[in-house]
Amino acid sequence: MKTKNNWLIMVALVVVLALGIIFYLKSREKMEEVKYQEKMTNYNIELLKKVQEKHPNSNYLISPYSIYMALNMLRDGANGNTKEQINNLIGEYKIKNLNIKNQLSVANGLFIKNSEKDNVLSSYTNNLKNNYDADILYDDFDTPEVINTWVKEKTNGMIEKILDSVNKGFVLGLANAIALDAKWKVAFDCTYTDGMPFTKSNGSKINTEMMYREFSAKGYHYFETTNAKGVIMPYESKDNNSLEFIGILPNDNVNNYIKSLTQEELNMIDKVKKEASNNLHINIYLPRFTNTFDLNDFKDILKELGIVDAFDAGLADFSNIMTNDNIYVSDAIHKTYIDLNESGTKAAAVTYFGLTKSAVADVSQDIIDIKFDKPFVYMIRDVKTKEIIFVGTVDEPNTWKGTTCMEGGY
Repeated sequence: MKTKNNWLIMVALVVVLALGIIFYLKSREKMEEVKYQEKMTNYNIELLKKVQEKHPNSNYLISPYSIYMALNMLRDGANGNTKEQINNLIGEYKIKNLNIKNQLSVANGLFIKNSEKDNVLSSYTNNLKNNYDADILYDDFDTPEVINTWVKEKTNGMIEKILDSVNKGFVLGLANAIALDAKWKVAFDCTYTDGMPFTKSNGSKINTEMMYREFSAKGYHYFETTNAKGVIMPYESKDNNSLEFIGILPNDNVNNYIKSLTQEELNMIDKVKKEASNNLHINIYLPRFTNTFDLNDFKDILKELGIVDAFDAGLADFSNIMTNDNIYVSDAIHKTYIDLNESGTKAAAVTYFGLTKSAVADVSQDIIDIKFDKPFVYMIRDVKTKEIIFVGTVDEPNTWKGTTCMEGGY
C-alpha cells in the first residue's frame, strides 16, 4: 500500500512539474511576443518620424515591414558593431511571414555575381533559402536587368525597376518585395464619388475625387483620441487572415502629429475604437489617391537611426557573408506604389541593399461624419499581429476630373 501511495505521489509531482514547465514556456513566449510588438511599434514610429522630418507636406508611402525584412537579411550577414547597430533599430526577433493568398505576397531575393559565387558562404545562402524562402539568382550583373525583372515580377508590375545601373564593384544584392491587391470588405459605390474640396498643408484648396459610403456593419470602427480621429476599415478576409486600413485625421497638422506620435497614441486607437452597428452609423468621405514614392534619402535615414558602419567601407563587417573580402552597403533603395479607390487598394514596395567590394580597404453621436478633406495619415496593417505593412500621408489626393465611375467598374 505504501509503495502504491509513493508511486501516486511521484506521478502527481511529475504532472505538476510538467504543467509548471508548460506554464513557464507559454508565459515566456507571451513575454517575448509583447517585447517583439513593443520593439516593432517603436521601430515603426522612429522610421515614420524620420521620413516625415525629411518629407513634410508631401505624399509619401513607406513599408516598414519590407524594410524590416531586408534589414533582417542584411543583419544575418553581419558581425560585430555592424550587427549590433542593426539590432539596436529592429531587435533580434523571428520574422513573421505575412503572405496571404491572392491578397498579399512577400518575396525575398539574393543576387550574386557569378565571379563571386565561390566566395559567398554557403551558410549564408542556405540561411536565406531556409529562413526567408529567398530566390538565389546568379548573373554577371553587367546590367541590372535580372534584378529589375525580378522586382517587376514580384510586385505584379507596379514597380518596374529598382536600379538604373549596377556598381562596378558589385558583389551581391539583397531585396524584399511586397505586392498587395486587397478588396474592401464592402466596396464604395462609385456613383456617390464626387468632386469635393481638399485643403492642402500650404492652405491652398483643390477639388478632389471624394468617395463616400455609410457603414453600420461589424468590422468598421470610428475612434477619437486626444490628438486625432479616424476610421478603421476591413479588407476582404483571405485564408483566415485579415488586413485593415486605418485613416487618421489629426486635430493639428500632419507634421506636428507625427512629430509627437508615441506608442501610447497608437495603442489608444485600439482602446477607444467604437464598432459600427445599427445604432452607430459612420459616414466616411475618403479621397481616391494614387502615388509612387522613391525614398531617395533612405541611406541617410538609416544612418541617422543608428545604422552607420554598414555603409562605411572601413568599418562594415559582413563576415557572415564573405570572409576574405571587405564588402559594405553601397546602395540602399526603397520604392513604393499605391492606388486606393472604390474597390480596394493595390500597393507594392521594394527594399534593396547592394553590397560592393571596397576599392580601398469617446463618441456619443448615433451618426458620425468623418471627412478626410485635409492632409491625413494612413496605415495598412495585419489585424492579428498588428504588423504595419504600409504607412504614409496624403497631402494632395487625385484631382476631380468630372467623372464618377472609372474604367474597370469601380
